[in-house]
Amino acid sequence: WLVNDSFLDAPPDRSVVSEPPTMNLTTDYAFGDQIVLRGYDVRYLNHQIDLTLYWQATAQPPHAYTVFAHVVDATGEVVGQQDNMPVNNQLPTSCWQPGEYVRDPYAIALKADAHAPFLLEVGLYQLETGVRLPLNNGTGTSVRLPGP
Repeated sequence: WLVNDSFLDAPPDRSVVSEPPTMNLTTDYAFGDQIVLRGYDVRYLNHQIDLTLYWQATAQPPHAYTVFAHVVDATGEVVGQQDNMPVNNQLPTSCWQPGEYVRDPYAIALKADAHAPFLLEVGLYQLETGVRLPLNNGTGTSVRLPGP
């Protein structure tokens, strides 16, 4: 057997942010009694959506969830998406501490024929199983946010 060290075994060296960051748009969507989407910043430039999500851990997440950020056009078609662990795969949710805020940036390239207006669909899932983390309010497993 070959055993390799994994960054998932211990939290990476970092500064924990315990004060709410400044954000343009605030939300309050709680996922699985563990993580709350507190807000986001978004802009549309050069056929790309620049999105920053602001998360807060309300409990120690037991899994390293993957975030999905989909851009949906007026017809309901997904015209861009990015799936990865938070902070460009650098800060797994399993390392988050209760009360911590996490600034999570995305640069989502859009299909060539994509046209505004756009909605942003955001949620979290376990990569190994594909099972999404449900919203606490029982309305599903993702939120739709107004786009740019």
